[in-house]
Amino acid sequence: EQEVILARSNERMFRLERMVVRPDMQGKGVGTHALKQALDEADDAGLPVMLATQEERNIRFYRRLGFEVVRTDDIAFNISSTMIRQPIPNQKSAVIDSLPRISDLAASS
Repeated sequence: EQEVILARSNERMFRLERMVVRPDMQGKGVGTHALKQALDEADDAGLPVMLATQEERNIRFYRRLGFEVVRTDDIAFNISSTMIRQPIPNQKSAVIDSLPRISDLAASS
């Protein structure tokens, strides 16, 4: 991740850290919904969003939101993937907009 940051040191970007969803709420759209505001803000600012993850299932999740793996490191048997999502100007994600509200999810559990 640090190498990507250094290589892009002249670029402004958002950095996403520590996105966590309770296990019993995973797979219900909560994580995607929680990211909506940050991704919309980055899109409005015309800035990419960067993150790092060590979980393969997270890579699939973030790819659905437009992130692409730009670097993979294997450090002491721990694989870390750095991902970047380029801004989508004046466009809302159909995936994000089709999700139920968090209050709707809470009511159904």
